[in-house]
Amino acid sequence: MNKTEKKYRLFLVTQSCSNKDRDLIIDSLETGLFCCEVSLQPFFTLRTNVHKMLLFIDELAILERLALIDFLSKRKIDKELYVKTEKISLSIIFFNQFTLLPMGFSSTEYQILSQQYIGTNLFIAGNWETVKQLKKLAYEVGYEDDEIQYSEYGKKGKCILR
Repeated sequence: MNKTEKKYRLFLVTQSCSNKDRDLIIDSLETGLFCCEVSLQPFFTLRTNVHKMLLFIDELAILERLALIDFLSKRKIDKELYVKTEKISLSIIFFNQFTLLPMGFSSTEYQILSQQYIGTNLFIAGNWETVKQLKKLAYEVGYEDDEIQYSEYGKKGKCILR
């Protein structure tokens, strides 16, 4: 980003788009005709007295959340980063800075959430189903609404009321 020249770098993750939607995005960018939606509501708010953050981020959302990870590092907030991926099936892979977890849910996520100290906050970024399931697990182990923040993407599943 270069504010003086008013140039910005735009990263798009199109893996969850259909081929038709991806082609429309590329055509719009090539012709220079596109709009960006700006939200006045931040996707993340650092709450007071947060000493640790658990981050569960879907691999498709990781690029968008690099700024958040950097922000937490600069604030010297302890963090554990878990990346949900389809690249592995059953195993858990540990890296120096993050842990890869397979898509879907197992007792691993429950153990991670239940072993945290009081005051640990949670941030979830992923598709609607991933966010819904992780929030459900977090509530089961005792997290409160004010300790959970999330950001969803993709199509939301239909809900039919009777």
